[in-house]
Parts: sequence; C-alpha cells; structure tokens
Amino acid sequence: KYLDGSLEYNSREWLLARMPSFPARAEKLAKSMALEHGTYQLNEDEQGSSEQFTVGKKLVGTGGFGCIICHDVGIEKAMAAFEVKGVNLQYSADRLNKDFYHRWMMNPAHIVPTTRMPKYADDKGKSTLPDYGNDAEKQFEAIFQYLKSLNKK
Repeated sequence: KYLDGSLEYNSREWLLARMPSFPARAEKLAKSMALEHGTYQLNEDEQGSSEQFTVGKKLVGTGGFGCIICHDVGIEKAMAAFEVKGVNLQYSADRLNKDFYHRWMMNPAHIVPTTRMPKYADDKGKSTLPDYGNDAEKQFEAIFQYLKSLNKK
C-alpha cells in the first residue's frame, strides 16, 4: 500500500517530502525489499490472546520498555521524543513483516546501525523485564499482538 500510493495514513507526518507511488511495480518492489532483508512471508492472521494484549500494552508504556516516550501509539502522543520522533506504532504490526519485526526488536542497530532505538534484549534473548520469565521474544510478540489489536477497534 505504501508503494502503490493507497496507504490511508502518513507514516512520517514530520517529513515534508512525500514518497512517490509506483502502482504498476509496487508488489514486486515490496517483495524485492523483503527478500533483501532475508525474508518474504505474509503475516499470519492469528489472533492474540487477551493476556498478550494486556502485557503488550504495559510493555509499550512507561511500565515496560517505554516505547511511548519516543513513539505515538494510536491517539496517545509520544511523551518526550528527542532528536527524531519515531513512527506511530499503531500501524507497525500491519506494515512490518513479523519476522523482520522480531529481528528488529532483538537488535535494532544490527539492521539500521544509526538508529536511536535501544536494544532491549541480551544476546541470549533475555530482557530485564519479568514478563514471560524475561523472555524477550515472547514480550516482543505480546507487543506485536497489542499493536495489531489497535487497528481492529
């Protein structure tokens, strides 16, 4: 949708430039970019549990990883974005391939070396937060499911 020009929201409202659209080539461009990052799979339409929604919401907030500090989450505005505000997380689960999302969350700087996003998991997949026995993968999945739920309301 982003590449074919049919995306219904502006993912980076602070940028003055607009992304050009490529309706005739969007599908192949999207697949090529996904393959460049080592994956191409459509997100499954699985339903998250109410526990995941609750834990995911907590982890996005100040009682968790504090994503809300730099990112809007739906209508909730970022609390104190520093040099650059992050994208609104409301649409992240729809826009990102789930495999890519998990790789990004495990080590953002491995994918974009200049990112300001911190690494929330150690090399063994553990986070400092106690949810799901400090299992970062399960915590990140809960966030993913919570973010997906924001667009189903």
